[in-house]
Amino acid sequence: EIHSKDKKVVVMEYIIGSDLEDNRGSASINISQMKDATAKGSGLDFVIQAGGSDRWFTEGIDDSTVGRYLISGGKITEEQALDDSMCMSEPENLKDFIIWTKENHPADRYMLVLWDHGGGFVAGYGIDDLNKRTDTDYGSMNASEIIDAVKDSGVKFDLIGSDCCLMQNIEYSY
Repeated sequence: EIHSKDKKVVVMEYIIGSDLEDNRGSASINISQMKDATAKGSGLDFVIQAGGSDRWFTEGIDDSTVGRYLISGGKITEEQALDDSMCMSEPENLKDFIIWTKENHPADRYMLVLWDHGGGFVAGYGIDDLNKRTDTDYGSMNASEIIDAVKDSGVKFDLIGSDCCLMQNIEYSY
């Protein structure tokens, strides 16, 4: 497709902080990079859902909470506080985030990035340290659950990426 007339791109970033954020602030480093990227113009926004960690190193995200945030113009703003008992590893919550973002942030193009631990086909994506999922072997979303969440959202993505280990192989992409 030709996208030369597109004015707005929204990147949906689903961030399960887990021990990566709690121990080192790894998610917050990426959030800082998102803030920097949006400070350079008005055509790109990031909408994130962040949770699954006891501690956050980003000012504006409270420890042990789950929320939705807009990163635009170099700033982060909380848009919706969610139930702190929400398990971020549940596919229904990923689907709800995608639908909510499209309804509240219209754009010409959408991208989705999943951020956290990844274990490929064996262990799936996402470990919520606050609200552990107990109905799966690893407490994570498997490939079919991610696929169903994306399909059921009805959103067409130009890109779906994984910022996590073992999730960037061709088999998983397929």
